[in-house]
Amino acid sequence: MPVLSTQQDLLDALRRLLDEPGESQYDDVTLKAWINAACEAVALELEVVVKMLNISWTASTVSYTLANATDLIRIEKASYYEGSQTTYYPIEVVADTQMAEYYGQLIEQTGAPKVCYIAPQTSASATRSIALWPVPSVTGTLRLTYTAMPTVLTATTNTTELPGPYREYAVQEAYIRGLKSRNRREEAAQERAELDRIYAHIRLKPYTEANSGLDKIFDYNGNSFI
Repeated sequence: MPVLSTQQDLLDALRRLLDEPGESQYDDVTLKAWINAACEAVALELEVVVKMLNISWTASTVSYTLANATDLIRIEKASYYEGSQTTYYPIEVVADTQMAEYYGQLIEQTGAPKVCYIAPQTSASATRSIALWPVPSVTGTLRLTYTAMPTVLTATTNTTELPGPYREYAVQEAYIRGLKSRNRREEAAQERAELDRIYAHIRLKPYTEANSGLDKIFDYNGNSFI
């Protein structure tokens, strides 16, 4: 199978599945929209796009905006260092609904943060923010590792942020949309079931760059990624 990297690669692969090399039934605008939606679906389903963000904090300030992480799905882990230190220490990530118990457990009101959490949004359009507790007493840096939505592909030369093995699944997600649009519901359901089966397998034994002792993951043609 050809290497899938750019928007054009994904578009060509989708047209091959649809058996439509040109824009006879579907124009490129429609298929590109399907591809972006499909990339997002894979990212949400498997949380395979991982990014890192450093946030500088100041003393006596609890909350910090995540303006540079608007693509955030879920925080995987967090660490921090204070002042001019270079050693990072782990910090627990909790849900904001858990904070009531932490306020009771953490007697100190200021000091080195022990937990961080996504603060409740004041409105649907508000930028999300992350809060620290206890309130920092000195300056420091918070480092977040998080799963993210992939950047929208706007040009044919744009490269998807999905890791290599997962790009075919995005094409397959888009193909299912095509089958539904042609009212081929039974085929779409079969493709959906097969894709869900693969997703379930990946959740149990996820792909890693190291490929350390994991079972093989196969594509739709029976070719192993690992």
